[in-house]
Amino acid sequence: MRRTTMCLFALCAVALAASPAAAQKKPARAAKPAPCVCPEEAEPAAAPIREGGLSECTDGVDNDGDGHIDCTDQDCEIYAVCVTQPLVVQEPPPPPAMTKTYTNMRELKHDLHAGAITGPVFFRWQMTIRAWRDAEVDLAKADYRAGRITKHEYRARVEAIRLKYEG
Repeated sequence: MRRTTMCLFALCAVALAASPAAAQKKPARAAKPAPCVCPEEAEPAAAPIREGGLSECTDGVDNDGDGHIDCTDQDCEIYAVCVTQPLVVQEPPPPPAMTKTYTNMRELKHDLHAGAITGPVFFRWQMTIRAWRDAEVDLAKADYRAGRITKHEYRARVEAIRLKYEG
């Protein structure tokens, strides 16, 4: 037991002597003084990793050297001047190019069950019809919020839109 303790003590002493912390405690040799560099000969400072703030995101310069200037720089997307507002109402997508044009879900479901169209074709048309419906509902919602129609007119309009696209 005593021999094991002594071996462990010796191993710990060797490990501590070889550790980086022990190397730092040793007195350093006198280093040669660095040559003086005049300001004219000094290398230019490296560009920062990120744009530094709102002033650097609006100065017309690529401050961080990533090839993007101001609001096109990813670092400047957090500032309000660089955020583009999305449109309130988007145009509905064009219908998929196919031989038959569907205007409501009832026709579409009928052709799917009859085997006239495949699942992927049904899915594309379903997405298109839903986008048309949502665009019209968004317009009705915008009219209601702007005060151009009453709540009763809004509900009636949304119901008419639903019937139009559900068939």
